[in-house]
Amino acid sequence: MPKGIRWNSENFLLIRHILDSLGDPRIHKVDCMCSAQSWKTVTMQAALCYWLSEDNGPTLFVTSSKEKSREEMKERLKPMFNECPKVAEKMPQTRGLNTGKDIYFPGGVFRVTGCESEADLQSTPYQRLILDEGRSYPKGAMSMVAKRTRSFPHSFKQVRISTPDMENDEVHLGYQEGDMRVWEFQCRNPECGHYQELRWGEPGVKGGVKYDTNETTKPDGKWRYDELYKTLRYDCEKCGMEYRNLGPWGSDRIWFSTQGRVRRQNEDAPEDHHSYAWNALLPPNTDWRDQLHEKLEATAALAFGNTEKLKSWVNETNGKPWSDKMRYADDERALLKRCAEYDPLAPWLEEVRRFMTVDVQGAGGRHFWVVVRAWSYGGWSRLLWAGKAWTYAELDELAVKWDVSPGRVVIDTGKWAGEIYAQIMSRGYTWKAAKGEDKASFLVDDGGEKVRRMWKTTLVDPMLGKARPGFRARPIELYLFSRPATVSMLLESQAGAVGLWQVPPKRELTLDYRQQVTAYEIKMEMDSRGVPVAQIRTKRDNHLADCERMQFLAADVTGMLAGEAPPAQGTLDVSAFDE
Repeated sequence: MPKGIRWNSENFLLIRHILDSLGDPRIHKVDCMCSAQSWKTVTMQAALCYWLSEDNGPTLFVTSSKEKSREEMKERLKPMFNECPKVAEKMPQTRGLNTGKDIYFPGGVFRVTGCESEADLQSTPYQRLILDEGRSYPKGAMSMVAKRTRSFPHSFKQVRISTPDMENDEVHLGYQEGDMRVWEFQCRNPECGHYQELRWGEPGVKGGVKYDTNETTKPDGKWRYDELYKTLRYDCEKCGMEYRNLGPWGSDRIWFSTQGRVRRQNEDAPEDHHSYAWNALLPPNTDWRDQLHEKLEATAALAFGNTEKLKSWVNETNGKPWSDKMRYADDERALLKRCAEYDPLAPWLEEVRRFMTVDVQGAGGRHFWVVVRAWSYGGWSRLLWAGKAWTYAELDELAVKWDVSPGRVVIDTGKWAGEIYAQIMSRGYTWKAAKGEDKASFLVDDGGEKVRRMWKTTLVDPMLGKARPGFRARPIELYLFSRPATVSMLLESQAGAVGLWQVPPKRELTLDYRQQVTAYEIKMEMDSRGVPVAQIRTKRDNHLADCERMQFLAADVTGMLAGEAPPAQGTLDVSAFDE
């Protein structure tokens, strides 16, 4: 082992399993899909030293670019080879046999190149291929270079190791085509002994990384991280045992990474194809506090329509591919994970407020799509009813039936603003007018301080274009809200990443609701500068999804998304939607 590598695989037994796969001549393909900074590169370095010293053959190491390949050879690989005695003995001293790109070892050349070098990827046959950070490769490059091992049908080795990017890209598919091995630690409670993957917990779901949201950790809706970190823990998903010694190299961290097993998830994979996946919770040297901070900051950015931070956290920290949330035309897998056994008519002890949101439509005659949802602090909510109404009077009846005060009815003004303004005036200005905008956020004045929010208010003249001599109507307060931010909030809530967003069991959900509420998707597309930009797409009718988006508007205005207590005085007016 090279002297420069400061690690011990005994403290991270999954690495031992990977090294066994890399050294086993019967295993021809090894795929690793994992988080950043989680020992993947040092694992490849260890394997390289073994191959070059014990069983060398023509080897190609592919990086994300030519520039990266030069840096890799100069700053990491050559120093490592020189520090490993057995490899150093075989290092050629002749300049022409030891360049910035190639090293001609006995038994075969070792070459480093960038993924954009088609000449290197298409020409010379190699016994071993190491494809590092394949998510950065041009489309098809990984498949193209894999053909270089055909001249070694019985002894070839293809190794692909990368942080993931998009769902079902080449990195993700490579992992799925293998036997999909994951590490499961064993609960140290002798009465439990349950095996489980390290994962981030979800509100209302037993197990995983947990932390407390209360007036100590999040006063005034802002995280106090020093207090939050004191509550950080891991709960066994079966017995509930708490693990608290979670700092880098803490005793619980060592337990997680050494006391467990590797489990194959794909029994149908070829016997010569091993694949592994792990996240940043598993390596014993990582700091869980930093990971939690990154997760919370990424979640907060969703309020401004920014999904890039969350994508980075999912890929590089959680070690999973990014999926365009709710991208399910024929099924509702993600939605159905939010189903909970509750009676919408029964009292919910956590409820603080409930809102009725209305989307107005005109095709086929005036009609309305309606959602009634109960809310508690911290973004917890339950769907009570969703459906269609045909008259304004029926809307009033629904509000009474579901015990929604008129001041908590939110209606989208859309194309029929004048008509809706008239209905609001006839109800004593109790209903709240709303209108979606394509802005990511709004810069507003909050007690003399400029802040960004996903909504703002403005005053509109309800009689605009309908002036009557001698008559002046009181202005209506119109809530303008961000379409990108509310779409992101809806999708991430449906995916379990934000709050505790619940719907009744599938048997109680109408087909209209299941189809419409999953109508949005966010796709990452490259702009003219080659920068990934989130684009909102609508797959089908989305009226009930728009009602759910307005629910987030109402919840944010009244402080339901801020924490487990109302915001401090001087921030939001939490009575804004009250009578």
